[in-house]
Amino acid sequence: MATVTITCSHCGFSKEMPAGAVPEGAVRVTCPQCKESFLLEPQAPVAAVTEPSPLHTPSPEDPYAPSGFGTPPPPPVPPPPFTDTDRGIPGGNGKKSPPRRELSGLGDLFSSSWEVFKNRIGILLVLYLIIIACVLVPVGLFLGAGFLISLVMPEGRIPLLVGGGFTGGIIGLCVAYWGGAALVFAVADETLGVRDSLVKGWERLGSFVWVYSLAGFIIGGGFFLCVVPGVIFYVWFFFCQFVLAAEGDRGMAALLKSKEYVRGRWLDVFFRVFVLWIISVVAGMIPFAGSFLSLVFIPFSMIYHYRIYAELREIRGEVEVPTTGNDKNIWLGVGLLGHLVFFGLIGMAFLGHFLGN
Repeated sequence: MATVTITCSHCGFSKEMPAGAVPEGAVRVTCPQCKESFLLEPQAPVAAVTEPSPLHTPSPEDPYAPSGFGTPPPPPVPPPPFTDTDRGIPGGNGKKSPPRRELSGLGDLFSSSWEVFKNRIGILLVLYLIIIACVLVPVGLFLGAGFLISLVMPEGRIPLLVGGGFTGGIIGLCVAYWGGAALVFAVADETLGVRDSLVKGWERLGSFVWVYSLAGFIIGGGFFLCVVPGVIFYVWFFFCQFVLAAEGDRGMAALLKSKEYVRGRWLDVFFRVFVLWIISVVAGMIPFAGSFLSLVFIPFSMIYHYRIYAELREIRGEVEVPTTGNDKNIWLGVGLLGHLVFFGLIGMAFLGHFLGN
């Protein structure tokens, strides 16, 4: 008896069956390999008719037995839920499912952030304490040095203390960028420990300083332009640090990519960021416990904000941002305009006061 080769239209898996066992009409069959069903028609099998092995006979358990003949095929197994790895974010299992369309509600967002925070609290607190130490230690050292020198030169005490505090503050701020970059990497990649996070932060320190400086310049200029543009810019460019850590985009590209992720969901993002800010302010005002709550709240808020970024990235998928100098420089021009307006108004106020006297 001749045989017919039946080929799955989904995965290409093939199996031979006796020609007499294939029904004449169209029937639906289930592939034993990918578990997908497809319509088997008399002309559909991609097959060559060959002489079969005399030992092959159809049976009810045959995986390619048409539905209605023998044992029905098992129902398809649903895919596992979508996870972070599917979005290019560490920590998932690599399985796919339909993409997200909306941001999680506040309850789900707080719950998922809390689960990550519980697992990473030790590493994140250490990194946050390093940031604090990076600011306080240089300031203390330079202030102390200025005070000791002032004992010998009492007439220069004030300049020495101010100069020491300012110098220590600048150095502390620069070093604190390192700790801040390490904290961002630790939040973006849950496989990193303290040491690896610090290494990555050091490697990308220049990029973080630059992207923070650009964001501060543009957002500050927006606030100088009657506040409202500053609030808008703040939400647009809020996730630039995560874009830098997770995707490697630097400078204006990181800011513009953050803006593109937020596009169309500005109010949703603003609401979620604003609620957390209100909670942090209230927590910080609690007597005695406020200081401790503030200590643990910063790492938690970093996770919370990263979860928003991850969901925005999942919703939008791959985004394209302007690559030409003119497209990028327009935002620098907006920031510059805001600063010019602000300092111009201050200058005019001083000039008016001077002329009035």
